[in-house]
Amino acid sequence: LNSSHVKFKVLHELAFTSDRKRMSVIVEFPDGTIRVIVKGADNVMKEIADPSISVNSKQMWEQTERQLYQFSREGLRVMLVGHRNLSRDDFKSWNARYMAALESFTDRGGTRKEKMEKLQAEIEVNIKMLGVTAIEDKLQEGVPGTLKLLKKANIKIWVLTGDKQNTAVNIGKSCGLIGWGYQLCYIRETEENACRAQMQALIEALNISTSEGAALMVSGKSLRASMTESNRDVLMDLMNHDKVRVVIASRMSPKEKANIVTLVKTTLKVITLAIGDGANDVSMIRAAHVGVGIRGKEGMQAANSADYAISKFRFLAELLLVHGNLSYMRNSALILYFFYKNLLMAVQQIYFTFVAGYSSEEVFDGYMLNTFNLCWTALPILLFSVFDRPANLDELIEFPQLYIPGNRSELFNFRTFWISFAEAIAHGSIIWLVIWITTHDILESYWAASVATYTAVVLVANTKMVLITTTWFWFNALIIILTILVYFLFIWLYCGPIGFSFSPWLFGVIQMIVIQPMYWLAVLWLVGALFLQDYVIYYIKRAFFPSLLMLVQESRSDNQLKQELLVALDSHNKSKSLPVWGSEKKVPAARGVKDLNLHTKLKMMAT
Repeated sequence: LNSSHVKFKVLHELAFTSDRKRMSVIVEFPDGTIRVIVKGADNVMKEIADPSISVNSKQMWEQTERQLYQFSREGLRVMLVGHRNLSRDDFKSWNARYMAALESFTDRGGTRKEKMEKLQAEIEVNIKMLGVTAIEDKLQEGVPGTLKLLKKANIKIWVLTGDKQNTAVNIGKSCGLIGWGYQLCYIRETEENACRAQMQALIEALNISTSEGAALMVSGKSLRASMTESNRDVLMDLMNHDKVRVVIASRMSPKEKANIVTLVKTTLKVITLAIGDGANDVSMIRAAHVGVGIRGKEGMQAANSADYAISKFRFLAELLLVHGNLSYMRNSALILYFFYKNLLMAVQQIYFTFVAGYSSEEVFDGYMLNTFNLCWTALPILLFSVFDRPANLDELIEFPQLYIPGNRSELFNFRTFWISFAEAIAHGSIIWLVIWITTHDILESYWAASVATYTAVVLVANTKMVLITTTWFWFNALIIILTILVYFLFIWLYCGPIGFSFSPWLFGVIQMIVIQPMYWLAVLWLVGALFLQDYVIYYIKRAFFPSLLMLVQESRSDNQLKQELLVALDSHNKSKSLPVWGSEKKVPAARGVKDLNLHTKLKMMAT
């Protein structure tokens, strides 16, 4: 100060809280005076300012409002700073009570936190305004591109911020979140009934609007009025309107951010993801289904409280569109395959119950049952669930629409489960009928038919694994081949002298059935017939009812066709509004199409 060093003694630091929406420091100056210096949002500071002071007059506030508006129009983050002089006696009295509250326990006076916040609010009154701070919060590299990808992936984006509304709107426009053709809708009423009437009027206006989309703005007291018990349903109807592409809620406390996320979870029944980089985002991150924290200059609190931590916002696209999408595809196939192969085994026991006269006899030996999931069908699906890639990594970013099936739960739901269930029942029934009716009389042994059936189930289960695999590496092909070869070695040894001490009734069974031509004919016919059936269904689906993933795979080696697909998708996005959350309406597939080349398929998708 004036080319000299001055030391200030910090007596207390009153941290930011959701209820106060401000923070303060109590400082002792070199001359012995004590002051409390407060920083907070303009709407909060106006409430605690001393109106009797000339610097806090109406004219000064009007001038300050103009400055705040100008700064926020430029996208700057604005705050107000004020102070208040404290007498030493007043400070000692307050400090004694504050230290007692700091060391207290919960009692009739409230919890320790409530007592401390009450005393903090007590000293933050009659503030004299000092000025306005305006800080540029520069966007990270890649934010506009990331938001564009997420919008194409049918992910609805809401911005919950503590900034001033004009600041939030201008940042939304600069990063491409708010399109220049969007209609801006504001909720300004602060009284409950008036707020409900305004929201209903906005819904009616959006129903007849011809704009390409709309952005909904809500702030501070208006948000609290819209979130009352009687207004929540109307608020959700408005926020979830098919015209509303983005929601921006400004001047929000951390608690209000968490309340919004919880309201969306419980009302719309959708999966929510919250991303933030500061301590004021922690409650919101914890309230969402999936929390993502950004490590940065604002500390590690958000990253430490999140499910996932990233260093840049642009990495969110890879986290969702690549890792999230691949994980959903793999896990959906993994679960359905587990149901399929276990039902394939269970069907044999069900049919055998009738043959065995409803006795407790098992169709398979105990060791054969135990090794089925552990040895003969485990490694192929394990490698599949780790390495399979239905689409390349660059394709998942280039075509963010590939994320939509996961968003709508199209790959794993009751429909796909029952299809897999029925397929397992049908395949298991075919195996039983072919082995037990065709070869049982030839083999003339119950255990010979059992081993033959078991072999057919193992081969069919591994053949199914071949059909669902989309990405082949040398090691997953080798594992499937080795699994089958090791199985035959195991069953040969188990039915020989080595397995005699465990299951003597199987001794010599495999040697008896391998010399029967009908055994090999039945097993190979089963594998070939079931493989051909699945292949024909897959071909019909790919030729006449292709999914977007199939179209992307077909255009993989042809850049011209890939460009046509991108153009078709862009025109489709421009002509259609975003689906409402929770809606799973599908576009009906074209019927009666005999022959389609890829160019025709692209035109169909665009329409």
